[in-house]
Amino acid sequence: MANYKLRVGTSVVSPFSSIGFDAQTPEQISIYCPLNRAVATGTVVNVEYRVNGDSGAFSTAHPLLQINSTEVTAGAPVAVVDAFAGYL
Repeated sequence: MANYKLRVGTSVVSPFSSIGFDAQTPEQISIYCPLNRAVATGTVVNVEYRVNGDSGAFSTAHPLLQINSTEVTAGAPVAVVDAFAGYL
């Protein structure tokens, strides 16, 4: 099991192939990070963020949830890939 830290607004952190953000709402911004290699079940990805242009300390968000494609049953509307997802 590994422990990764993702600082929003900084460069992409291994093992992620990309970091995607959905349109923000007044309550949250969602994060989706597909994996470019396998990681152990139970791996933790902690998220830190701050306002763009702010030089102050980062705030801690909720950890991202692990999406394991082998645990998804058939019938999903799109192909499921191993990833981490969550929100700020």
